[in-house]
Amino acid sequence: MKVEEPVVIIVAEPKAEEKVFEVVSERKEKVVVLALEDVHFDLDKSTLTKEARTILKKDLQLLQDNPKAQVLIAGYTSASGTAEYNQKLSERRANAVKDYLVTEGIVTPDRLSEIGYGKTRPAEYEATPTDLYSTAAKANMRVLFTIIVK
Repeated sequence: MKVEEPVVIIVAEPKAEEKVFEVVSERKEKVVVLALEDVHFDLDKSTLTKEARTILKKDLQLLQDNPKAQVLIAGYTSASGTAEYNQKLSERRANAVKDYLVTEGIVTPDRLSEIGYGKTRPAEYEATPTDLYSTAAKANMRVLFTIIVK
């Protein structure tokens, strides 16, 4: 049995919702990954900022419109700090997003899975990991929020 590559659609791109319906209606087995806007965190924090909650509120409608969608929540950190500490911080960040989605009552826990990657998969290379407020460090303090529609 041939495994098809998922179709990735960035939610911010024009007519993303129309593209999803088109792809899903083509073939029942097709997997569509909706890449939502990253949720960023403050340095050494796992609490959601006001901006992060605003981003998540926009995404909740998409989850409500797709009740069969599964959600993968992946947490990350900047390069500063130990690998062990950053691993735990990335897990706390992913859990903060999960808790928020469940608390809002739109998503049930069985639709969510979370993982922490620590500093192992940066969005941007940090030339100077000790520069805690660099653009690259801030880009890496995030949670990627991916929806899989089957």
